[in-house]
Amino acid sequence: MSQLKEDGLYENSIIFFYGDHGGPFPRHKRALYDTGLKVPLLIKFPEGDHAGSRDNRLISFIDYAPTVLSLAGIEPPKVMQGKAQFGIFEAEKKPRYTFHSSDRFDEIYDRLRAVRSNDYKYIKNYNTDLSHALPVAYREQMPMMAELRKLDREGKLDPHQSRWLSATKPEEELYDLQKDPYELNNLAAKPEHRDTLLYYRAKLNRWIAETNDLGEFAESHLVERWLVNGEQPQLAPIQMEETTLGMALSSTKPDATLAWKQPQDSIWSVYSAPIPKTISFEAKAERIGYSDSAILEYRAQ
Repeated sequence: MSQLKEDGLYENSIIFFYGDHGGPFPRHKRALYDTGLKVPLLIKFPEGDHAGSRDNRLISFIDYAPTVLSLAGIEPPKVMQGKAQFGIFEAEKKPRYTFHSSDRFDEIYDRLRAVRSNDYKYIKNYNTDLSHALPVAYREQMPMMAELRKLDREGKLDPHQSRWLSATKPEEELYDLQKDPYELNNLAAKPEHRDTLLYYRAKLNRWIAETNDLGEFAESHLVERWLVNGEQPQLAPIQMEETTLGMALSSTKPDATLAWKQPQDSIWSVYSAPIPKTISFEAKAERIGYSDSAILEYRAQ
């Protein structure tokens, strides 16, 4: 920010400040409780607009891309799942719900889904035989987790503290976020909350269908579907053409990224314009889901 001020750009800049979920802490990162979902978000708008104000709208990370485009005066593509929260293309209809998922816990698999409004949170646990406190190696090395495990074995945790460490978890969880912001009192089995449970369950199931959620399939099955005859496809060799501007590169795969470097370099650069004929270089095509193309070598004369 000091550099922006020095360059005279600060007042006209938009700055997003946000955080992570607290990875090694209990009920934080990987959990679908608010302790694992909420992160800080501060936005500095040009000329101090909205300075000092707070906004309680429901914002998800998937809203960032369309929001930044909107702030830049670019209409977000319809294929983007998120909504522009600010800018000239700000969505008129603000989200009433946020949807959340958790599948891979580093080396351990699970499947959880949730829908949240300002009033309620509904969580669907698909693997009830797994603990919320999965023994993820990264988290288990933390002294706090070792202490929690020890206290749990000794029966020194209260019911709320020990519930997260239980060997199993309920199939459904429902929380009144206004009365129970720490999500300790599961209302899913309460008859008086049956209608609320059915309402949020239906909301979540509709979102799962609309987004073509693939969580029900094992990762190994998905990988098999993506492979071609059991093999990862390789991009075709890139093409080179001599032009008046230099050596122009292209790929038969239009959405592939072209990268190049000089032979003595270790870092690849993204190709964006013809390379001078006087420079020797190596180039290749890259794309997620494909093996890199064979390396093209050009030696300047």
